[in-house]
Amino acid sequence: MSKGFYIMIEGGEGSGKDTQANLLEEYLGDLGCSVVRTREPGGTPEAEQIRNVLSKKDNDFDPLSELFLFEAARLENYRKVVQPSLERGYSVLKARGWPSTIAYQGFAGGVDLELIQELNKRATLGILPDLLFIIDVDPRVGLDREVGKDRFSMKGIEYHHKVRQGYLYVAKMLPPEKVSVIPYEDGIANMQKAIRRELGDRLGIGST
Repeated sequence: MSKGFYIMIEGGEGSGKDTQANLLEEYLGDLGCSVVRTREPGGTPEAEQIRNVLSKKDNDFDPLSELFLFEAARLENYRKVVQPSLERGYSVLKARGWPSTIAYQGFAGGVDLELIQELNKRATLGILPDLLFIIDVDPRVGLDREVGKDRFSMKGIEYHHKVRQGYLYVAKMLPPEKVSVIPYEDGIANMQKAIRRELGDRLGIGST
């Protein structure tokens, strides 16, 4: 059985992570890769229910409450999607994951980072991505682009500056070979080229 890879794409509001994930999924399919696409929170019926609760504009959760809800959804996703897919040799592509919890609930929400990292470790079953892409976008640019705003995108600009700091912190947490920061300013096409180039250079997927 061939080995599957775990690829995650992250970024703040309006960073275009879903667009890049869509393009990458198509590319991997063209290469003949068996890809399981998932997201956080979500990916299972139970986790999607938690997603609906978290995204409602009229819900007002304490950041610690948010943390517990995200971790509950995360555990369901890893237990029922990520782990079994990787064990079967599929590659997993995810837009958003545990780095968002460090950025949003940790840096922006003020929840203790040690607590977050301990819960992340438990909820992810210790599984780290083979390659994490972080799209770095100026919050002012990202928020102007965001459509279908949920309650997170409606928070103030200072909140989202802290979110950006959180993502850049995550980029320094992981070994350099497992993370790549992609500047949003390069544009959609160039960002995708950079992502594909990194996949080739680091994981041997596609052309180098």
